[in-house]
Amino acid sequence: MKINELEFQGPFDARRESLPARASVYLIAAGLSDGSTRALYVGYASNTHERIRQHLSDSRITESLENYKRLLVFVHWADQLNPDEVHTIERRLVQSLSPPLNSTRTENENSRSTGSAIGGAILGGSLFGPAGALAGALAGLLLSEKVNESHRRGGE
Repeated sequence: MKINELEFQGPFDARRESLPARASVYLIAAGLSDGSTRALYVGYASNTHERIRQHLSDSRITESLENYKRLLVFVHWADQLNPDEVHTIERRLVQSLSPPLNSTRTENENSRSTGSAIGGAILGGSLFGPAGALAGALAGLLLSEKVNESHRRGGE
């Protein structure tokens, strides 16, 4: 099956079939009752078998998937790709397919969170030592999430 000009193997039934322990960019999709599929998650794994097993044991993910009769996995084997190529493929698939279980944070939101955590750690560390640095970093992350949420709702 071709997705974004790449050849993907599958579908494999994630709940019944064991995938090889190989590197891949993978797509988890739901098999719908009308025979179509819906992309749910795109990821990269150095060990596809182990990563899919982890997904199926994560309650946050399985709760999102329990409404789907069939859980399918498509894989593009990445053994011969360098990390930059793999991340580019993964990013492009997420952008084109918009799978609902992938993060939708923008680059600005990531930068804002990182900057807030670093700033909080520096301030907390200078005032209260190592424990203050940790507390400051966490406070910075929490505040940045509130700012990111406000920006998503159109606030400034």
